[in-house]
Amino acid sequence: MNPRDDARPGGGANIRDPGPGADAGPGTDAASGADPGPGSDPAPGTDTDRDGADPAPLPALTAGEIAYIIARRLGRLATVAPDGSPQVNPVSCYHNPATGTLDIGGHAMAASRKYRNVRENPRVAVVIDDMPAGVESIRCLEIRGTAEAVDAPADSAARVPGAIIRIRPRRIISWGIDPPHLSRGARSVPGT
Repeated sequence: MNPRDDARPGGGANIRDPGPGADAGPGTDAASGADPGPGSDPAPGTDTDRDGADPAPLPALTAGEIAYIIARRLGRLATVAPDGSPQVNPVSCYHNPATGTLDIGGHAMAASRKYRNVRENPRVAVVIDDMPAGVESIRCLEIRGTAEAVDAPADSAARVPGAIIRIRPRRIISWGIDPPHLSRGARSVPGT
């Protein structure tokens, strides 16, 4: 199968309907919609923060996609400049389970063109990808969303203190990350 098949809306074999209960929300069991109770295993699509706090959902992403972000960290962020031209920059990407976002951090972020671009136009896309064993092993996660330039976040997942760009996913395109039976392929995030 061509790994790019999953990126075509309605086209790939790995595009899956997440099924009933997939959008059950924080603290619920996706299958039944019930609260799993204290001491239960984290639900798929959850993560614990670096301090080992209780997991919080990022329901738009699969557990495999979250693990991929955590393992890779390096992505490319596309923003729109005031004149309408695109700008793409390599960035550090951090899954933030507390906010359900992707936090982009870096040295002198508040002084960067990408940060100023987000202040003017919040529409962004970030790609995290790799090719571990040749063309047949390409893995890619593209997250399109609405970004916010945050000057002094108290809840940042970035490892560098200071300003961040916080992305709320609206559209996700993924291939080669999850096994075919778990892959959710290309999809829009409900409620966005």
